[in-house]
Amino acid sequence: MSSNLQNGKVFYFLLAFFAFAIFFFNQNHLNQDTIYFKHILPIAENLLKGEGYTNVAGKTAFYPIWGYVFLQIPGIIMGSPQFWTLFIQFCASILGVVLFYKLFEIKEKYWHILFFLPYFALCSIKTADGLVSILLIAYSYFFVAYFSTKEIRNLHYLWFVLAVLVNLRSEYIYLPLFQTLFFFIYFKNRLKYFKINAILLTIAFVAMLPWAIRSYAINQEVRFNSSNGGAVMYISLGQLPQNKWGITPTDSTAYAIAAANGIDDPFTPEADKLFQQLTKEAISGNSFEFIKKMAYNAIKVFANGVYTGEYANYFLGKGLRSQIDSRLNLYQNKIEQLKYLSNLPSNQVCSANC
Repeated sequence: MSSNLQNGKVFYFLLAFFAFAIFFFNQNHLNQDTIYFKHILPIAENLLKGEGYTNVAGKTAFYPIWGYVFLQIPGIIMGSPQFWTLFIQFCASILGVVLFYKLFEIKEKYWHILFFLPYFALCSIKTADGLVSILLIAYSYFFVAYFSTKEIRNLHYLWFVLAVLVNLRSEYIYLPLFQTLFFFIYFKNRLKYFKINAILLTIAFVAMLPWAIRSYAINQEVRFNSSNGGAVMYISLGQLPQNKWGITPTDSTAYAIAAANGIDDPFTPEADKLFQQLTKEAISGNSFEFIKKMAYNAIKVFANGVYTGEYANYFLGKGLRSQIDSRLNLYQNKIEQLKYLSNLPSNQVCSANC
């Protein structure tokens, strides 16, 4: 028993060291960086100034949903929101691994540690997605624990996790619905699962009510999500290479189209309606192109791999990496991209850090 306990301590020490290395060397990540500094932090700072939930321009914000914004407030008060955010996500990511092993009832092995690379890489990004991945593990754990033990406290924990989850990413309000469908198909005793999922759906709805009520009070729209859905839907059409719509799948596309229509921010409710309409027109005007786009995305899910970090940025710096990426994205062919990278002068890279 003492030997197993000692091995467990060594495992989690090595795991924490591995996670710390990922967090440290990925601190200059560009993934979601613009969202964090141009949307999330300004709103949190405005809240502390007493200016309400407003964006960098001082206008009422409906994007992003407020869960991750509230997380920044203690960090801003302490004067280091980035460190605070990553510290919380680091600790939570370790706890997530603990719950993972309890959920699947498997023993920790040292060789497992490397397989947690994508998980820790995602958790090391200053975005709600990292916390969501941890909370989904906790959600699954408490769901299984409740049916295994019938302890009401596990149900309460499950409710709490779901309430936090939907206020980080609003689309998880549909999670109980997908669960209901899954259990209806695969399990015989459907009634007990239907009851618990009905309760969970109610909890998710109630947890999102403050956001929906705020939306209605401001612009008479009942909104259970953030107002970036339309822009994301539209620019994602450009994920199909050389698409006939001529859409480039970047935020700059959304900003340009919004500006052309007299809208400063593409993530406002007004812009959301515009992009939803443009998306409908694009799809109805060329439905076959949309089918090709969906097929392309389905293939990319399996062929593109997962996020594993941007560790070169630690040595290059964000500025140089952004310059390289802007040039790299001009090449559609992977071979051409590799040629471009191989021809980069070493003194250009060295000058940033040597």
